[in-house]
Amino acid sequence: MREIIERLIAIEKEERLRLMADNLSNYNAGEKVHLKQLAFHKCQKKNRWVFGGNRSGKTECGAVETVYMARGIHPYRQNRNNVFGWVVSLSQQVQRDVAQRKVLHYLDKRYIEEVIMLSGKKDSPEYGVIDQIKVKNSLVEFRLSVLSLVTRGEKNFKAVRLISFGLTKNRQKIFMTSVVCAF
Repeated sequence: MREIIERLIAIEKEERLRLMADNLSNYNAGEKVHLKQLAFHKCQKKNRWVFGGNRSGKTECGAVETVYMARGIHPYRQNRNNVFGWVVSLSQQVQRDVAQRKVLHYLDKRYIEEVIMLSGKKDSPEYGVIDQIKVKNSLVEFRLSVLSLVTRGEKNFKAVRLISFGLTKNRQKIFMTSVVCAF
């Protein structure tokens, strides 16, 4: 009987450790819940906008939305396989230090199939500049989602928006979550 209790305690401890390590599961689940971020994720409109001041959670919200779509686990939208999306930054430095860091924070390494680097080593993508991340999509075991990280100069930006949309091309459905820029 004592062995069974010890085994159950060990299993519960392991569950707690895994839950703490899963940043996506802990998003907006702590003491401070960002209701506007949740409203953004729940919104079913084609065009959804995130506005806010400095350090108000815009990048956090976009990174989580991107990971939800790439992995096919969005809790409020129809999930699809074969997802392709872009994350756009002003420069490679901003990409590495801000957007890429947030996406990697929420994208568990278990779901990364391949990382294609512009610079740095693919074994430690957080220290280099990522070109693409091939993500294991949960809907189909061997299909991949591709997340491209793109940079554009600041003067090229007229507007930035985070959108989700579906389209048909060559009889294949493609679903994209992307930060789109008007040039």
